[in-house]
Amino acid sequence: MGQPPLTWMLMVVVASWFITTAATNTSEARTKYNCPARWSWRTPQRGGDTEQGWCSECHSNATCTEDEAVTTCTCQEGFTGDGLTCVDLDECAIPGAHNCSANSSCVNTPGSFSCVCPEGFRLSPGLGCTDVDECAEPGLSHCHALATCVNVVGNYLCVCP
Repeated sequence: MGQPPLTWMLMVVVASWFITTAATNTSEARTKYNCPARWSWRTPQRGGDTEQGWCSECHSNATCTEDEAVTTCTCQEGFTGDGLTCVDLDECAIPGAHNCSANSSCVNTPGSFSCVCPEGFRLSPGLGCTDVDECAEPGLSHCHALATCVNVVGNYLCVCP
């Protein structure tokens, strides 16, 4: 006679329905169903060799919460998945998911994004990309000592006398 099977209740949070199942091991209970939002599983009896770090089952880009006997894995902001698997969300490809201005480029980063300006421009909070005055900032223009530096949008010119 072996050890009696463990009893598991798998709760899948998708709208307002729950799935319950009995399984003999945690792997079967957590991989049997494909759940898009997040995973929760309840262990009515914890003890003996079942006392493990259930949070270790969550993806590295997921947050784990344990409340009494319920463990929940939820993907962090900027990631999507079921908590056991989380993939980067490309905010740049989703309209309205980033706040980059029209004159900047959105670059996806793991879990987030950044706004990048073209050469000769600088990102200014609330203004988007603004022209850099290469003539006014030391070391940015390389005109001859007798030439006059003239700032133009995105660049500068050296005008000889």
